Amino acid sequence: MGRTVQDFETYGIQNLRSFMRGCTLPNLDNCDPRDFTRLLEIDWYNKIYKNRLNVRSEPWRKLENIYKLPAFITGSVIPDWLNGLPSGTLRRVIIDAKERPEARSNLAGILPEFWAHKPCVFNNVIPWMDLALVTATKVLHHSHPSTRDWAFVLCEGDREDLAIFRHFVWCPPIYQQRGFRGTRVGLLVVAIQPHWVLTDKDLEKFVNCKSFPPFSMPGYAFPSVLEGPIRVWAKMWDTCVNAKAQYFVLSTYNQWVFGGFSEGYRTGFVSPIYKNDATSPTIIEYLSFWVATSMKLNNTYGLPKVGDEVPNPYESPSTAYDALLFGSDAVLALCHG
Repeated sequence: MGRTVQDFETYGIQNLRSFMRGCTLPNLDNCDPRDFTRLLEIDWYNKIYKNRLNVRSEPWRKLENIYKLPAFITGSVIPDWLNGLPSGTLRRVIIDAKERPEARSNLAGILPEFWAHKPCVFNNVIPWMDLALVTATKVLHHSHPSTRDWAFVLCEGDREDLAIFRHFVWCPPIYQQRGFRGTRVGLLVVAIQPHWVLTDKDLEKFVNCKSFPPFSMPGYAFPSVLEGPIRVWAKMWDTCVNAKAQYFVLSTYNQWVFGGFSEGYRTGFVSPIYKNDATSPTIIEYLSFWVATSMKLNNTYGLPKVGDEVPNPYESPSTAYDALLFGSDAVLALCHG
């Protein structure tokens, strides 16, 4: 294992560029077969039925085309940004818990004891993800003072998908408070699914998607079911639009993908797949660069412009089958209102 966030105060402060080049993520621990005998029923269900995300075809989901990201293919933009990072010894950035109580309720604070968590269930994978996010946060806080109030926050998300899909949002202090009610808004979404749900082949299909199907009218009672990588794209689109985030990262921890959407969210962009032990650049270098890009910092990358798109606000669904959730009176009000 290379340098990690625990080494940042020593090696990152001394030489940030060298630290990032050698900062590799540890491999997930292997689970003892006996660990799986203690799995909850929901975890067994997800291992059997795979990626059954709670999404369906919707008229308000505007995604159409998907392209590969030139910045990750050419390989020139990221090294240029890394070479522009501060050289020499850095001034330590200390977060005062008394001044900012929310700093101890999100990932700008200390790292949990992730080593004790075997990734046999999804909840035990989350602390490993913290390792990468905390490291990238420290890199940005020390190299770009304007980012020091920002942090990754783990969001609630859809209850139906909590066992197979969780996401973090890179957001300002107003959305970092513990107990915040409502949608956390930010610039970048980092989503994670367990590797037994989003398999290597599934992720490969995700990055190779070239288009998203248009909305299909309901047959009998419900719309046609989304399958495979289209289901994952739908979930990423919904999550990013809801958080008003144009940029995203999708990961199983073992593998990482970086992407984004055009201003109108009609076009998606996605990078190739990178393993957690990638080098030149490392995952920490990729992740730090993508966070900086979402904030439009100097020497970063702007997503390609698409036509004459204008920012597209989130449209709340208002069809009859959505209103059914609130009873028959809601359906009548929708139809006659």
